[in-house]
Amino acid sequence: MICDQLHLASDEARTAAIFALLCAGGDDRILSGSDGRNRYFATITPFAGPAYGSSTISSITADALAHLAADWHPHVATPLTPATYAAHLDGLRHRLTALYGDGEAVVVFAASGTDLEYVGLAAAPAGAGPICAILLGRDEVGSGCIHSAAGRFFADRTATGASVGVGAPIDPGHAANRLADLPIRSADGQPRTSAAIRADIERLADAALAAGEHPVIHIVHGSKTGLTLPGWADCQALADRYGPRATIVVDACQLRISPAAVRAYLAMGAIVLGTGSKFANGAPFSGFAFVPAEIMRRAGSLSPGFAKLSRRAEWPAEWPGRNALPDEANPGLLLRLAGALFEFDRFHKLEKARVESIIDDFQYAVQSAAEAQNLALLPTDATRTCLAASLVTLDISQQRPHLDFDAASAIHRTLSIDDGTPLRIGQPVRARRLAGGAFAATLRLSLSMPMVADHYALPRAVSQARFAKELAQICATVADIADRRDTQRRAA
Repeated sequence: MICDQLHLASDEARTAAIFALLCAGGDDRILSGSDGRNRYFATITPFAGPAYGSSTISSITADALAHLAADWHPHVATPLTPATYAAHLDGLRHRLTALYGDGEAVVVFAASGTDLEYVGLAAAPAGAGPICAILLGRDEVGSGCIHSAAGRFFADRTATGASVGVGAPIDPGHAANRLADLPIRSADGQPRTSAAIRADIERLADAALAAGEHPVIHIVHGSKTGLTLPGWADCQALADRYGPRATIVVDACQLRISPAAVRAYLAMGAIVLGTGSKFANGAPFSGFAFVPAEIMRRAGSLSPGFAKLSRRAEWPAEWPGRNALPDEANPGLLLRLAGALFEFDRFHKLEKARVESIIDDFQYAVQSAAEAQNLALLPTDATRTCLAASLVTLDISQQRPHLDFDAASAIHRTLSIDDGTPLRIGQPVRARRLAGGAFAATLRLSLSMPMVADHYALPRAVSQARFAKELAQICATVADIADRRDTQRRAA
């Protein structure tokens, strides 16, 4: 029915039908409420105000929407057949590997970054025992990853429309899987060292192998607060130590990662996960995983539960057991991926040195604006890359210790749904403990690919002035709301 709407002649009707597709074909997180926003307060329509929330709250840009309306409308004007869906996904695979891959990697598509965690399970070698998923920073990756990384459902309804139970194994073959999670920050919010994290991973992986389990080791490249851990040398050491006895998965779902870094991870035999929202600022939700071809060749056949998670064309034709998946189309996922690829193509045409200067100017403006409002910045790690620096975390509790994570959530909601001048900033993250044990109040500010492209077109002085003005406004608004809530809490 949704596709039939695209037969309507008017531009307005076609655009409305595209919006309907953009919030279809995913789990319930993608659905919009009566106010036109999903549970992350993102609108399906383009957002015109200051949008520094690409770490979690992104909407399609007007340029990407125009691209879909002009170039993709003919492909979805009639019901999408499975064969056409497969052909379009193969075209996107080619474009993704041309941008990021090494020519040898294969690409798996999924309806979200959380769904991508299942790829690590599917990549386990044929005949491997139960999975021990070693997850880094459970509070700094997708909240549902504690379920999907261990082969369990993370929502009541999957992207294929199947009704399931949160926390239940996707099928009996995954019932014996278990999760072992490691923090990437200490209780005071300081990033842990790469060496310490590597030592913990080795301890858990060695124990898993001794118990007859297959370790799936999760590396994080650009967490919710921009951490990349462990560092390159320790990642390579893990790959050398375990080889095919373990599967290494790099969570780069923020996509604050360079093509060279993606290729380096693939070269060490790791799977790399990315999404089309977050830094790309595409319509939520979409995901893709680069998998070294050698890993696919030794993988076991997809277990029965994957039929509730994926459609056939979303997996490479050569993947074992792929033909047991439903041969259906997901036009919503296709459109979201196509919109994201529009942003990828535009961003990767920009000259690297200028992009780096834009991110430097953003960093300077954030630090200046935060300092002026007595807002601290959460510490980052020593391996922070330029693209990871496009995300900054405000630590509101540093000078306002009465404000905790729940207070930050309330501030975020106020900023996001204000009917006057709503602001787009990232949700709070549980990253530092307060004296009483609660998590500190944090909020995030970040650039996106389209924002960088917009600033790229401006003279640098004009770009710097815009950053200064917008970030000063945001930090002043955050501080004002935070101070009022702090006064109320101290008085209570």
